[in-house]
Amino acid sequence: DLSLRVDGQQSRHRVELAARIEGEHAVQATGSGGLGADRVWSGDVETLTWRGPNAFRLVGRTHLEVGLDQVVLRQATFAGDEWQATLNALRWTPDRLQSSGRFGGLPARLVLPLAAPPSSLYVGGDWSIDFSERADGSVNVFRERGDLAFKVGDEMLFLGLERLQFTTKFNGRQAELSVNASGTRAGTLDGRLTAPLQPAEGHWTLARNAPWQGGLHLDVPSIAWLSSLAGENVRLGGRLQADMRLAGTAAAPVTTGQASGSELQLRLLDYGLDLGGGTLQLDMTPETVRLQRLELVSVATQRPHGGRLDFKGLTAQPGRLTAEGEIVRGSGDSRFDLRAEHLAVSQLPDRWVMMSGSGGARFTQGRLAISGELRADAAYVELATVGQPSMSADVVVLGNREKPRPIPRIGMDLKVDLGDSFYFQGAGIQSRLAGAVRIAADSRDQLHGIGSVHTVGGTFDAYGRALTIERGILNFNGLVTEPGLNVRAVRKNLPVEAGVEVTGTLSDPKVWLVSSPEVPDAEKLAWMVLGRAPEKTLSGQDADLLLSAAMALRSGNQGRAPLQSLMQGLGLEELSITSGTLEAQSRFPTSSVAGTFAQGSSAIVTEQIATVGKRIGTNTVLSYERSLVSAENIVKLSVELTQGLSLIGRVGADTTVGLLYTFAFGGATPGR
Repeated sequence: DLSLRVDGQQSRHRVELAARIEGEHAVQATGSGGLGADRVWSGDVETLTWRGPNAFRLVGRTHLEVGLDQVVLRQATFAGDEWQATLNALRWTPDRLQSSGRFGGLPARLVLPLAAPPSSLYVGGDWSIDFSERADGSVNVFRERGDLAFKVGDEMLFLGLERLQFTTKFNGRQAELSVNASGTRAGTLDGRLTAPLQPAEGHWTLARNAPWQGGLHLDVPSIAWLSSLAGENVRLGGRLQADMRLAGTAAAPVTTGQASGSELQLRLLDYGLDLGGGTLQLDMTPETVRLQRLELVSVATQRPHGGRLDFKGLTAQPGRLTAEGEIVRGSGDSRFDLRAEHLAVSQLPDRWVMMSGSGGARFTQGRLAISGELRADAAYVELATVGQPSMSADVVVLGNREKPRPIPRIGMDLKVDLGDSFYFQGAGIQSRLAGAVRIAADSRDQLHGIGSVHTVGGTFDAYGRALTIERGILNFNGLVTEPGLNVRAVRKNLPVEAGVEVTGTLSDPKVWLVSSPEVPDAEKLAWMVLGRAPEKTLSGQDADLLLSAAMALRSGNQGRAPLQSLMQGLGLEELSITSGTLEAQSRFPTSSVAGTFAQGSSAIVTEQIATVGKRIGTNTVLSYERSLVSAENIVKLSVELTQGLSLIGRVGADTTVGLLYTFAFGGATPGR
């Protein structure tokens, strides 16, 4: 949308110009002058205003001469919202360009497209150029104040600039560029480049096929500020230095050089991985970028729970992670080889893993292949008793939909050996694990596993009772998420050793009761949960325990009633209220078949008795019995000498010591 008004004569007239471009941009100008016989317009520009983004205006007025083959602009000052530039002179002809001036307060975001809006960098500078048969002059740009920020992903990266200087010098048929910068985060950067120039249709440009040369030196005292780019749970540290050389031509540049790192650190807070004291040596050739060596030291300082690992022996010598490899420039094909020696992969108190082994990664034609063999030097893994909260699969958070990412083509062939000191606690299991699994994948297939993992000793906490694991095996012959189960856990040192056996798969386990000797399922459940044969009349607590256990078995999961959770939290073996007399219960029968301790006693009066028992050893239970009616109490110690023979001692209302022998025959309830 253009409006032009000219008032006067050819030799002297006034001009008013107004235009709107693409809606937001508008320009207005006024001036007066005349067109001479030489077809050159000569006059004064009185006002000039550019509105819209990056608006500016002419301060005062300036003299302008415009012809078909010349433009002459005398001193002029332009001002934006924050910046100001003064043009000392401008003269253009088809054979020559002369200009000089200075500027200040220019926001870097106006001239650097990569600068993010939070950038507060303001630059100033000056120039003086004379391009004719030669290219002479210079252009200088320097930092006045502020910092430079870039957006990388969702993170803002501030350089902490303190000094920045760009200088370009034109000397005949070549240009010499230099950059000097320093900052609290970015470190120091010094670079130079000598590039040949060539004339092209009245102007000068880079000679694309002429050789150029240059160099760059970078020194970053600390890379800790890069941690935000790696994630909120990643901490980086160390010093980086690089010396690069630039050769080749503008059409085909070639970069070579070396980079080194010292005191490198890598911490993954989620996993407790802590690597430090690292060194890096990188060599760049025209064909490859070669990682000559990367070495990081692993020092374990956090102790795991449980105290079953030889922490002092394992950490006597620091671990080590080394890597080497190369990337082929152009194709992107790469290979990397890694070796770990006593590497503390994780040192959280509940997830402590130290491993050794070697492996490699290859990237060829868009496909990544990972291979290696790892062995656990020692490990302690403890699972939380309560799962992490998560939203249902049908919950959709508006405005938070992630774009589907292409699944990379990955091949994997990884063998993992659990070693001799891999301890596990979780899901009711406390045991050492052993075995090895080979994990494989081809292209975009899911991970498959071949091998087995088995328990070595240990217990299984079910229904508030610690069952001894006789057999615990995970067989892998398919998806790693679907191992086969072969588990048997029983309650030991009882006349009837009852427990559970689990088969099937992880997603579809099959659970049933087992016992030795074989008894009906109801008795198996009673022996496993209550530690005794079922009686005709069960207390409310006993019924609750048996019902919870039966429901849990029916669902294939481990169940815990509120009372069981309390007992487990207190570490109690028994917590009950029964009817009887302390005196009667304290006496041993002379002989009995399927009888009770009350036989042989003359006590008739019954009372309510509270019993609290705790297992203080594998075969030893200490309990306290107190009458809720009278002040009588008894402390009882039961030691299971063999499967059928127990030593029982009582001190209190009635002091006795005796041996109790129980045996079972047929399918009947064991006699005593």
